[in-house]
Amino acid sequence: MYGAIFTDVLGKTPQRSKPVDLANVSLINHGLKIEGVAMKVEITEKVENPLLQRTEIKFKVNHAGEPTPKRSDVRAQLAAHLSVPEELVVIEKLAGMYGRRVASGIARAYSSRERLEKIEPEYLIKRGLPAETKAEAKPEEKPKEVGKKGGRGQDN
Repeated sequence: MYGAIFTDVLGKTPQRSKPVDLANVSLINHGLKIEGVAMKVEITEKVENPLLQRTEIKFKVNHAGEPTPKRSDVRAQLAAHLSVPEELVVIEKLAGMYGRRVASGIARAYSSRERLEKIEPEYLIKRGLPAETKAEAKPEEKPKEVGKKGGRGQDN
């Protein structure tokens, strides 16, 4: 009884298919995705701002089967799309949509490094940089003075 060969609805023995190499294939939302496929950046809106000498961009990133991409990767893709150096692109916002493999964002591309540093806040400039570059850009902190007590005007 237990050693019987199972058959399909028509009474035929099921055929075995060719083995599939599952090392490079993953199942995502009941569809197949081949590893190594790069994310796709699509610019949805592009506005030239001549007063501030920058281009303001709204974009979507399709990252099927992958986690939300790093800001540095998106920054590189945007720089390639706009034909500007990567260090002149600042990503203000990059947010994934819950349950979807799409992230949307806002970025700005400047005409020069001086304009970028003059207009953009420092935290946005540092946000997309690699970790070792952030450490170099961090200013030295002053050591706290020892012996002073904080309080509400008490002289102790």
